[in-house]
Amino acid sequence: MIISKTGIIKYCLLLLCCFYSSYMHSQEFIKGIVYDQKNKEPIEGAVIYFDGTTRGTVSDQNGVFEIDYIANVPLVISFLGYKNKYLEVTSTEDITIYLEETLEELDTVFLEKDPWSRERKMNYFLREFIGTQDIRRYCKIKNKKKIKLQYIPSEDALYASAQEPLIIENTYLGYTITYHLQDFKIQFNKGGMLRTIYGVYYSGTSLFTEQRKKTKKKHITNREKVYKGSSLNFMRALASEKLTSQEFDIFYKGFKSDPKTVFKIVPHNALTEVSIQVKEKVSIFYQGYEQTDMWLAKGTPSFFIDKLGNYTPASEVLFTGGFSRRKIAKMLPLNFGL
Repeated sequence: MIISKTGIIKYCLLLLCCFYSSYMHSQEFIKGIVYDQKNKEPIEGAVIYFDGTTRGTVSDQNGVFEIDYIANVPLVISFLGYKNKYLEVTSTEDITIYLEETLEELDTVFLEKDPWSRERKMNYFLREFIGTQDIRRYCKIKNKKKIKLQYIPSEDALYASAQEPLIIENTYLGYTITYHLQDFKIQFNKGGMLRTIYGVYYSGTSLFTEQRKKTKKKHITNREKVYKGSSLNFMRALASEKLTSQEFDIFYKGFKSDPKTVFKIVPHNALTEVSIQVKEKVSIFYQGYEQTDMWLAKGTPSFFIDKLGNYTPASEVLFTGGFSRRKIAKMLPLNFGL
């Protein structure tokens, strides 16, 4: 969830925009039943998951499900042909869910002619959603044909949508991601000799599933590699005041700074409040070389980090550089390592 200006990427993923406040996993479970709102019949095969995590299950022939509880992480209920439902679950009491059938929508009619080929649009989409070619070869969208793409010349913008969840196989990390794409837009800079990207915005929900019952050693190693130096690693280290031990260095105005002089950390039970005490951008270096610049949107005094390492309001915490280059191909579940 990063905003992008002249190469700055704004990942406003819904899974990180929701009101996460704490992470507490125990042997507690949530039980519930999923019904069709109209005829009150149980729905078999509905997918129920905690957004952005590996915790998911499917309703049985009676619409019944049971899932490990993660406190205050949005619960998503999804079934093809029905509108997704999002719940803020605050207890382990049994729940009853009614899904509303989705009306068949007509394709949007655009008054402008789209001059771009599907191949050209797909290349932009894959690069900004999945990642650059070197990492994209490990990460494939199985149902790519379901993605609708439209370039609008007057806006100099590319839009993407999908009526069904995207199935993304990441053989580098050993995850299959079920991703419900809700919004996607690439805004190009207008004018100039070369076409450059002003910003990228997309949102959606995701469920991570292990590709094998027993995770391969190479996948464990690759996940650790991807985690180190990531925004998830940084946020957890920032909240626990362990930036130095996690090999993050903070620079301000070109000089290495003590994190305590740059960030003010105030714990609030399940949340940690963070404010940046300087006006200009702060540079973050991981292991002395990978650089990310960070700042808060104008008028934003602080942000909050939960025990997962998720931060909110996500759209107000701005990055450019290293973190912004880690796209879906290098995305880990929020409960990774916990």
